[in-house]
Amino acid sequence: MINISGAIKGAEAATLAAPRLAKLEQATKDFEANMVKSMISEMRKSMKETHFGDQVGGDIYKDMLDDTLAKSVTSKTGFGMAQTIYQRLAPEVIAQAQAQLKRA
Repeated sequence: MINISGAIKGAEAATLAAPRLAKLEQATKDFEANMVKSMISEMRKSMKETHFGDQVGGDIYKDMLDDTLAKSVTSKTGFGMAQTIYQRLAPEVIAQAQAQLKRA
């Protein structure tokens, strides 16, 4: 016999958790991009000279380039950091949604 009540509760929890899971996914991707940007910025410091030189605004362009490179590197498959963090935290988000439904 199928437990329809349990299936409905599970569907309700999934519906309640979906926006939170989407936010979590975006947050983990942003975190990964920021970590990669930090690594790129640190690697750039080891270079003697860049195309930007010491001109006015050069630091701004370096930062913009580092940001663009990091987003490009992590946009497809990334380093796996975002996926690992998401897989660790997603069950917590779902459990919170289930607990919220039990209280209601």
